[in-house]
Amino acid sequence: MAELVIEADLALGAPGASSLERCCLGLPALHLVLAENQRENAERLDELGAALSVDEAGLHSALDALIEDEQRRLVMCAAAAGVTDGTGAETLASTMFGADGGAKPSLLRIRPATPNDSEALWLWRNDPDTRGASRSSAPVSWPEHQAWFEDALASPNRHVYVGEREQEPVAMVRFDAIAASEAAYAVSINIRPTARGGGGGRTALAQACRAFLNRMGPVRLEAEIRRDNQTSRNIFETLGFRCIGTLGDSGFDRYVCAAAPAA
Repeated sequence: MAELVIEADLALGAPGASSLERCCLGLPALHLVLAENQRENAERLDELGAALSVDEAGLHSALDALIEDEQRRLVMCAAAAGVTDGTGAETLASTMFGADGGAKPSLLRIRPATPNDSEALWLWRNDPDTRGASRSSAPVSWPEHQAWFEDALASPNRHVYVGEREQEPVAMVRFDAIAASEAAYAVSINIRPTARGGGGGRTALAQACRAFLNRMGPVRLEAEIRRDNQTSRNIFETLGFRCIGTLGDSGFDRYVCAAAPAA
C-alpha cells in the first residue's frame, strides 16, 4: 500500500485511520464519510487543506476538477505532509517516559543550514501549529519551498541556521535583513513539531543569535510574534527581547533586542 500511495497523485477514500497514513506520505485525498466517527477527521483535514470531503453526488465533478488542477493538488500535498511525520510511537514513548528513557538530553549545536535541510524545514513549515502562528497560514507547496530555500541559502540578506541534537535537526532560526535598515534583522524560529516542549527552542535561538552577532557585529534584532503565542513570547522575552508595540490589527506584536541575547 505504501508503494501505491507514493506513486499516486490523488486518493479517494474514507477519512478513518488510513487518512493519516495518506497524510504521512503527503497524498491529497477526496474523502467520502462512511461512518459518523469519521466526520470529525474529515472536517479537521478539510480545515487544514489536506483533503476535500465530498458526497456521492459531487464526487465525479470534484475528482475531475482536482485532476485538472495540479497547483491545488500541490498545496493539498503540502498541507497533508504537515499533519503527521509518522513518528507517533516514538513521540508517545518520549512523552510517557521522557526522552531517551529519562536520560539527560544531548547537547544542541547550531550550524548554517544546507540544501539537505530543505525537506525537514518544509515539513515543519506546513505543520498546522506552525501555520497557525505564521503571518500566512496557507500551506507551502514543495516547488514553492524549494525555490525559496535555494534563494535563501544564496541571499546575502538572509541567514538560516539549524539546531541539531545527535545530527538530527530540531530547530531552525532565520535572520532576514529589514529593508529600511542595513543594521537591523528580523528573527524567526521554528521547532520540529515532535521536539516542542523540550527546551530546544530557547537554546537554539540563543545560540543562533550569538553566532549571527559574532558574524555580523552589533546589529539590532527584531521579531514579530503573534499576541496569543505565549510560548514564543516567553522564549524571546527570556533572551532579552522586549515588546515595543503592536503591529496594527494583525494580531502580532513587535519585539526588539538591542544587545546580545542572554545566555
